[in-house]
Amino acid sequence: MLSLVNSATIDCAYFLTFAVGVMWAIFVLLTGGAHDADTPDVGGASFGHADSFDTGSIEVSPISPITLSTFITTFGGIGIIARQVFNSSLLGSLIFATISGLILSSLMFLFYSKFLLGSQGSSEVRVDQLVGLIGEVTVPISQAGVGEIALIVRGGRVTYPARSSKGIAIQRGALVIIDQMVGTQARVSLKEIDT
Repeated sequence: MLSLVNSATIDCAYFLTFAVGVMWAIFVLLTGGAHDADTPDVGGASFGHADSFDTGSIEVSPISPITLSTFITTFGGIGIIARQVFNSSLLGSLIFATISGLILSSLMFLFYSKFLLGSQGSSEVRVDQLVGLIGEVTVPISQAGVGEIALIVRGGRVTYPARSSKGIAIQRGALVIIDQMVGTQARVSLKEIDT
């Protein structure tokens, strides 16, 4: 069947896939599409949004914009090189371009998921790890209302909405202990002053 395909047609297809892959990679880079939809924004300016810290595990799909653009670009580029530089056959260039595209997109997936997101995940704060930590009230907590606490976790300052565990008002600047986390809201009690 490949003998019916014109040599110029396959060369044109390689150039086209290479061009599409490069344009797609530039688009993904400029629009921030390199981040998957379920990737949390960890460790950035989102410290004020407590819900971004209860994220569970970070997972990346092997079929993502970054791996697809890597495959398409590599497929076209290696196909061009195989045909124009090494003058390989149509079938040989197709096999070599496909294998090279799969290898490089797999390496990109491993790099993206293990190294880039793995380093972000190491600073992730889980709400179930906050119980027993000491924080400071930054917005006063009324008897039945919600205030806010701030604390330092893993070298970063984070804030959470908070309620009094005992139903008492707690003033701004008071030190509190997190007794329980309900979702992303802390239930706190005043820290006993050591004498």
